[in-house]
Amino acid sequence: MVRNRFASLLAAYPIVWSILSIVTVAAPHRGGPLALSQIFAPHLLLPVLLLVPIAVSSKSRALHVGLLVALVIGAARFGPGLVSIPSSPPTSDASVVRILSWNLEGSATPAVDLLAQLRDSDADIVALQELTHEHAAAIRADAELTARFPGPALVPRGDAGGLGVLSRFAIAEAIDDRDPPFQVVALRLPDGRLSIINAHPFAPRFPVGESTPFPLAFDPAQRDADILHIRAAIEHELVAERPLIVLGDFNVTDREPGFDDLSRGLWDAHQEVGQGTGSTWRPQELEFMPFGVLRIDYFLGGPATRPLSVFGDCSPSSDHCILTGTAAVE
Repeated sequence: MVRNRFASLLAAYPIVWSILSIVTVAAPHRGGPLALSQIFAPHLLLPVLLLVPIAVSSKSRALHVGLLVALVIGAARFGPGLVSIPSSPPTSDASVVRILSWNLEGSATPAVDLLAQLRDSDADIVALQELTHEHAAAIRADAELTARFPGPALVPRGDAGGLGVLSRFAIAEAIDDRDPPFQVVALRLPDGRLSIINAHPFAPRFPVGESTPFPLAFDPAQRDADILHIRAAIEHELVAERPLIVLGDFNVTDREPGFDDLSRGLWDAHQEVGQGTGSTWRPQELEFMPFGVLRIDYFLGGPATRPLSVFGDCSPSSDHCILTGTAAVE
């Protein structure tokens, strides 16, 4: 009897999770605790799974119903993003480009590790975020890399705003912005032009003070404004009908309104051809883990391009996983 009452109390968790999911999906929040519940919704679902053995051995109808509702909502909300249908082969007249994007976490990634990753990679196009002066100097001094990637567009900085694009294809034009950090790099492919946008809007703030004494005061206003600024550059390329690929660490999950601002009219390689959660970042304290906990690094694209594959490698010395993939450029 006592056990069934305890099980009925546990039913409150999946019921509350289900209500939060319905509320935040119907009306997504940009800031505050409800926005955090959107960001960590899959992680908050995990305790629901732990309640399943208790429900099996319990006669609590409330727990059974609560778990069933939460699991159905969870499957509908997150299931489609875990498995994708394999992409069809590129057409005979399409150019296939191999992509690598990596946030180096600044000086946390030694230049020698960066050089080793680049030498071992078969990427045609590399987008780097948090590029330091040491990284840039090491790339320029490496004969093998300079031969493979002539005239790289490197914009190192002393803070987290450093960026760089390396390409096997000739760079026709490269412009960059500091606030927020992003690059627009035009490449000359054998059959035309490809625009690469490499960006790194900074992470949201957690203001704590007299009016907001708790870290739940999540404030992404500046990040979202930065994303809209980058989106203007994306719109410019889309209006010009140029083939476009967008790469970088955007510090936004795909469960936030900021991601909708960023990705409107673009394909998302993970949603199209990726498998699993696609998570690309974990806190510094958990860098030993071979997987990420949040997906904030993206491989996106516009018309006249199509994703063929995308993978995440979380083994290197950074809090971000290396994102690699291929795309067809028509």
